[in-house]
Formats: sequence, C-alpha cells, structure tokens
Amino acid sequence: MLSKPWSNAYRRRLRSEIVTCFTWAAREGGLIEKSPYYRSRALKLPVVPRRAATLREYVLLMRFGSRPLKLALMLLARSARTCEMRAVRWRDVDWENRVIELRQHKTSRSTGKSRLIGLDPVMYRLLRRRWERRKSDDEHIFTNSRGEPWTADSFSRNLRRTAKRLGLRVTGYMFRHLWASLAETRGLSDREIATGLGHTNTSLVHYYSKARCEKRHVRRIAEKVFAKRFG
Repeated sequence: MLSKPWSNAYRRRLRSEIVTCFTWAAREGGLIEKSPYYRSRALKLPVVPRRAATLREYVLLMRFGSRPLKLALMLLARSARTCEMRAVRWRDVDWENRVIELRQHKTSRSTGKSRLIGLDPVMYRLLRRRWERRKSDDEHIFTNSRGEPWTADSFSRNLRRTAKRLGLRVTGYMFRHLWASLAETRGLSDREIATGLGHTNTSLVHYYSKARCEKRHVRRIAEKVFAKRFG
C-alpha cells in the first residue's frame, strides 16, 4: 500500500489519517475497544530518501521551462529549500556579496543565524535582469500574474506540467539533492555539505547524497567478491 513513489510528506499525512480513524472508532464511534495506533509511533514508516535529479533532467527543464521556472530551479539546485525559494524577497539579496540572506528559515530558531545561499555569476546575472524588469510593488522574487507570491501548489503544478511535457518525473526537492550529490563528488566534507544545505548537524547528509550510497554499494560488492574468492 505504501509504495516507494509516494513522497515522505504524503506518507506521513496518510499515517495521520489512519491514526485519526482508529482513534475516532475507539473513542466516539464505539466500533473497537481500543485503538492499536493510539500513539503515532506505533505505526512507524521507514523514511524513503528522495533520489537526486540527474543533470539530464536539469538541462532539459532549463532548456524548455519558462523563465521563472528556470530561475526557481537554479535556486533549488544551489541548495535552497522549496519553501525558501518561494519566500525569498528582493530585500534578501545582497548584491555586493552575491548571496541571498534569509533571516527567517527552517533552522533560524535553533541556530539564531541567517541562512546564506551563494550566487554564481550566471544566477547573479539572471537575478539582476529580473530585478531590472520587476514591477515597482513586487516584494517577492517569484510571483504570479497577479503579483502574489508563489504557493506550493502553483510551483508544483508549473513544474509537473513542464516535466510531463518532457516525459520526466521530478519534484523540486530532487534538485536540492542534486546539489548535495555534486558537492560530495567535488570533495566537500560532511560539515560543508550540511552548512550548504542549511542543516544544524551532519546526520541527514547521507539522505541527500546519492554518490555516497553508490560508493557504499560498490564497496559492499567488492567485499563480497573478495570474501568469495579469498575468504
């Protein structure tokens, strides 16, 4: 029932609905004596790491996507979360130091620090061009035709529509995983990758790094072959 293609967020929402149904049946409906899932921990779900987007998928979307979608994907591929991408404002862009400084983000309460996302020359030029063409009353970088900031649904629909036309199946977060995979292949340490992702520690780095999983898999195969021949 809980198949792998489902996202972790959808699986958690489904789990919550199952627990709610059992709780109602035990307390109000009188259908069962006691809920077997009174505590949500009793219905544990394994975390399924998202796969990283491939460079081919990224190139195709950058070639055939709309300009706002391209800019959004470039920001995601530079380690931004989807919620951070949608919430970023023009005032958050530090043009002199070429970074985006987010004062309100997922870990701001625990760290007390701003989240910094670096801008390479290409991203910097595109942002500059969009800044020059913006409407005077635009506060957010990513807005719809009515000048309102993007919602999670509007961004997802835009991405799905473009990806479906190209025969792809991707989500926004997969491009954040792409950044982590590329960062590791270029020799960045766990601490550097965690900092780039905006994590307070390195415990979740392995969920983002596809390269590490592949290396471990190859190492296990090599160990099995060695043990079979020489063990």
